[in-house]
Amino acid sequence: GEGHIIDISSLFGLTAQPTQSAYNATKFAVRGFTESLRQELDLENCGVSALCVHPGGIRTNIANAAKMNDSIRTLGMHPEKSARSFNKLLRCPPEEAARQIIEAVQKDKRRLLIGNDAKTLDLIQRILPTGYQRVTAFATRLSNKGKKSA
Repeated sequence: GEGHIIDISSLFGLTAQPTQSAYNATKFAVRGFTESLRQELDLENCGVSALCVHPGGIRTNIANAAKMNDSIRTLGMHPEKSARSFNKLLRCPPEEAARQIIEAVQKDKRRLLIGNDAKTLDLIQRILPTGYQRVTAFATRLSNKGKKSA
């Protein structure tokens, strides 16, 4: 008669990123599924709700466990260096993320952005709904230039 479904998407369910096409597709799908499910549950008035979580950099072992595809070398990126760089972005302790998720469930929120990185990307996407893509491509090119000369 009551409950809460929590689906974990990603920052990449808010904005698309180069080199992450398949991952972006799955995370946008999680977002769409959860938003649709939440509406269906609301229509049924069944006491069950749904929350879509978009975590930013949560300090877990995800970057070390991820399999970096060697094809990112064609973009001037190095898989191991990319994983190390990604690890530096993981700032939020998992316990804090869990606390925020529980609080969002208690408040029956529809969406939860965890971390300033998630909130910033969401804001950029809202301000520049398609323009953020050019900004992202430019920043990626700039970042890769610095890595090539280093």
